[in-house]
Amino acid sequence: FEEAESSERALAGSKKVLLKYSRGRFLFMEIIQKLVAMALVSVVQSEDGLQLSLAITLLMAAASGMVQIFLQPQVNMLQCCCFLCLALAAVSFSNGITWLSRVALLVPFLLSGALALRPDSTESLAVRIWEQLKREMPKLE
Repeated sequence: FEEAESSERALAGSKKVLLKYSRGRFLFMEIIQKLVAMALVSVVQSEDGLQLSLAITLLMAAASGMVQIFLQPQVNMLQCCCFLCLALAAVSFSNGITWLSRVALLVPFLLSGALALRPDSTESLAVRIWEQLKREMPKLE
């Protein structure tokens, strides 16, 4: 794949997209997330909008927390946090607590900022050290 990547620009672009996910089989979760976004927009005005919104957001928070679809753990944590904050915002909107809904919608931005201070996960650091060790090992022998 790496040899063909240098000559084919389409392969180089697709590699970046595929590396977004830890395994290619979790691509279905991206489709589910788009469907969930559409479902949330449509259930807000319904009679059972709060219950349906809570069910959808909490199920997606649990699913994204358990499945861990992204390669970087920080992105998985942020995804789960976003759905939990949407659930909290739905409850606070329905109860008229505007300050709590604003805080709930601000939390993912704060978490993203905190994760930006530690952009590297321990897993990817270990992989980088291992690859560097493999390159340097012949020189040490």
